[in-house]
Amino acid sequence: MKRGIGTPEVFGDPGLLVGHIWPRSTWAPPEVPDRVLVIPNLNDHSNTPSDLNPLSPRSPLLKIIGRIAHAELVVGSSLHAIVLADSLGVPARLVRSPSEAMFKYEDYYYGSGRSSFSPASSVSEAVRLGGEDLLEWDAQPLLGAFPLDLWGKSE
Repeated sequence: MKRGIGTPEVFGDPGLLVGHIWPRSTWAPPEVPDRVLVIPNLNDHSNTPSDLNPLSPRSPLLKIIGRIAHAELVVGSSLHAIVLADSLGVPARLVRSPSEAMFKYEDYYYGSGRSSFSPASSVSEAVRLGGEDLLEWDAQPLLGAFPLDLWGKSE
């Protein structure tokens, strides 16, 4: 803006709208809810120890959202797993990715007003630290900016 470049007044990851459109209570619980749900980034999945029982980021989207909605804690390097957990009010902790630059994670946390986030260096550290502070935000501006007309919907 200081350089005269036009920027939107409203911005944010549309994944944050999931919890507003489909609240946590609307998701059927899995057979065995996860105390800790580990979801690595796609580039980290093959290097995640199987004893952690990681959920593949290639799993069907509705399965992923349902598991996140009923987890007690979500940890991992999948940015969108963290975004979905935030949108559903589920505590989450980022695990630093060995294959992804921190920029995208910083962009999300700083953009959501959380400059003091602290990524863990391992799943065990993430579990010990627990979730970051839950995201507090108003969905209405992002909902108002969402291009519903492109999806054949109207408010």
